[in-house]
Amino acid sequence: MPTSRIVKRNGAAYLEVNGNLISGAAYMTYFSDNNRYSDFADAGYKLYSVSVFLGQNYINNAGALECFTPGIFDGEKSDFSRFDLDIKRILDVCPDAMIFPRINVNPPREWEAENPDELTERGPEQRPDGKRACIGSDKWEAWVREHLRLFIEHIRKSDFSGNIIGYQLAGGQTEEWYAYDDNGFIGKRSLEKYESYLAKNKKEDTASELYSFHARLCADRICELCGYVKALTDYRLVVGAFYGYTIELVSKKTAHHALGIMLEREEVDFICSPISYVGYRDVGQDHPYMVPVDSLKLHGKLYFMECDSRTHLSKPPFDHPRFNNPVWYGFEKDITLNSLLMHFSKCLLHGHAFWWFDMWGGWFADEDYMAFMRRALKLADSSVGSPMESLSEVAVFIDENAYFELEGGEVSDKVVRQMRLTLGRMGIPYDIYLASDFERVKDRYRAYITLEPCETRLYSEIGASAVADGKLLVKINGTNADITAKELRELLGFGGVHVISDRDAVIYLCESYLFIHTCESGEYSLVLPEGTEIRDAFTNQICSASFYSDGGKSYLFRLQNPEL
Repeated sequence: MPTSRIVKRNGAAYLEVNGNLISGAAYMTYFSDNNRYSDFADAGYKLYSVSVFLGQNYINNAGALECFTPGIFDGEKSDFSRFDLDIKRILDVCPDAMIFPRINVNPPREWEAENPDELTERGPEQRPDGKRACIGSDKWEAWVREHLRLFIEHIRKSDFSGNIIGYQLAGGQTEEWYAYDDNGFIGKRSLEKYESYLAKNKKEDTASELYSFHARLCADRICELCGYVKALTDYRLVVGAFYGYTIELVSKKTAHHALGIMLEREEVDFICSPISYVGYRDVGQDHPYMVPVDSLKLHGKLYFMECDSRTHLSKPPFDHPRFNNPVWYGFEKDITLNSLLMHFSKCLLHGHAFWWFDMWGGWFADEDYMAFMRRALKLADSSVGSPMESLSEVAVFIDENAYFELEGGEVSDKVVRQMRLTLGRMGIPYDIYLASDFERVKDRYRAYITLEPCETRLYSEIGASAVADGKLLVKINGTNADITAKELRELLGFGGVHVISDRDAVIYLCESYLFIHTCESGEYSLVLPEGTEIRDAFTNQICSASFYSDGGKSYLFRLQNPEL
């Protein structure tokens, strides 16, 4: 039987399968009838995810977007035929594939209709009639546990059990564990638990307590379910989930702001998110993280980035109001290739795993895209175990508890969500953490940036520490959220931080690689330590640190310097 675990080595986190470190480069599609498994198998990919639905229901409750395949447990008798077919399609082209099913644990409509007391108080703002399973419902959790047991029992008895190397649990809105109801998963059962919590801890009933409690409840439920699946697999396989979008979903009502709890728990091995949608992933900007990824690595968790990278072939699978949005459409091929290189480099240099999410199938069905996929995998595989420690001198901190103190999300959006675009253009690399991890990492950095939608105890402690240690601290709040990348660059440079590019550019940097995405056309001169030689990461050709570039171009260099 296979085994898998997370291993941290030389500054990167890796998935280890059967004793072998792998690069964590995977492929997945929702529409397996339109899959490109053969294309990716031919390119050398061995790691795959496959979508599974325990029950037929809405995947997005606000837009009434249906699950894409029937639920295994929709009727009186379970039906695994579609799941078995999807696994067979992968194994037919890649017999030694390593597969981690993505299991949507939402129960079918019939269960919700029969259990009105186990649902949220209301539906989302766009669809108030759409009440869904409440995260506080023990009856819901019991249903999920029982059907996860049946699903994993089926896999144990199957011919392909040796190909299953882990599980991803998906739930809530769009499978990402944020609240169905746009209101924190608040329902009769969760409120019963909340009232008990208030009484036990002698707490006052406030909006801050309410939403903080529901975020913790959501994180606890995910951990409990992941722990249950680990037990079902005799603790041999990794288990993870989407969660912790604390720099993307800045409303206190999302139930996503209890990541700190999850990082302290052993039940969750990896945490996932898509690339941020801020700025519609436009050209000439960073495509930032949703999650404070460096806290994950600090706590021994693997970050799995969902590269749902739009291409010139991306288009909606059918007519639906949810798809009338620019974020669903890609750019022309040249721009797309530069974005793909950015997304890959973000994972390579920061030590993450990732899957190319060919959402509806055929998004990468192009010779140039697949040539890139092949080169990217070869480079990722050859880099496993290489020196990958971050060389960033700037640490950014976010206190996820700050959101609970605010009535609305407008300030948080400017100070946190939108600020990532400014940070990304500084021409200086940075790492990003939860503020609760400050004491563990503060000595690694020359300067700190705090994203402060409001004052909190943790922000005050960071400020006091910076003063005591003589470190530069840049506090971003509602009064200075219009600061520019140039102004930040000058501030940090004045404080002794090494500025790599004196003009706006996206920079990632680790011991072995340097990535740059140009924000504008012009001459670029990269300031690197003396004696540093840079080579094209794919061709190994020596490159100059000074060059002209059009805006929106991506470059990945291999660094060679014995001093680094």
